[in-house]
Amino acid sequence: MNVHWGLLVVLYLFLAGMAGGIYFTASFYDFFTGQRTNISKKGYTISFVLLLVAVFLLILDLERPSRFVHMMLAYKFFSPMSVGSWGLLFFGLNSFITVCINSEGALKPLGDFFLRIAPFRIYGLVGVALSVFLSTYTGVLLSETTRTLWSATPFLGALFLASGISCGVCLLLLIEKEDEVFLKQGKRFDNICLVVELSVIFFYILALTIGYGPYAETSKLFTGLYGLLFIGGGILIGTVIPILMNIAGMKGKVVPVLVLVGAFLLRYAIVYAGQQ
Repeated sequence: MNVHWGLLVVLYLFLAGMAGGIYFTASFYDFFTGQRTNISKKGYTISFVLLLVAVFLLILDLERPSRFVHMMLAYKFFSPMSVGSWGLLFFGLNSFITVCINSEGALKPLGDFFLRIAPFRIYGLVGVALSVFLSTYTGVLLSETTRTLWSATPFLGALFLASGISCGVCLLLLIEKEDEVFLKQGKRFDNICLVVELSVIFFYILALTIGYGPYAETSKLFTGLYGLLFIGGGILIGTVIPILMNIAGMKGKVVPVLVLVGAFLLRYAIVYAGQQ
């Protein structure tokens, strides 16, 4: 699959991955506390809204809504684009059900209807599985192309999954002010995600330079503007500095902001450098 992708796709990959990460975090926290918390309810809603924005950006990139409809109807089992489109649909439907169940307004009767079909825990477990699929798929989609920087390594799916979950935690940390348990446990969980992400980045680089390479095309990711964005933005700003700040026990909203900025720059550098 040969592609030419720009900023809309970068934003789509970023927001879709983060939507999955937020849902995963919210559901995991519900399981951890044994109840549906306020921050989790916010998380389910934000995840659904981000998914809608991501799909809108995807449709804009396709230029015609009919192309998106065609992707949905012309299902191809071995096509990552087709499988991913249906993954988006099922994740969106499950997210909408979750939002309805947690609603206190006009959607509450609909949420009560869904609860008569299955308990909330079932929707949460399905949502976790779909959120992992969604965040992973954003990386796998790149891997299934003809671009060497993307297709020459099997680690992009794992990288975007770890990054997406980390972004989800950080966005919730940014908006939460009162839940001290979440603020404390969220930072710990985010640090674990960042360490995993940094480890996957190491193997990703290793695969491109030694394990499966070296490839001449990969030099764009380590030099010039894209090298600066990838190493300085994605690695240093997005993972290394936040890990050190978390270990040092620094409080405030700086770390979540750095993680989100670094995650976007990471995707920007990989998408654009891969097409050079």
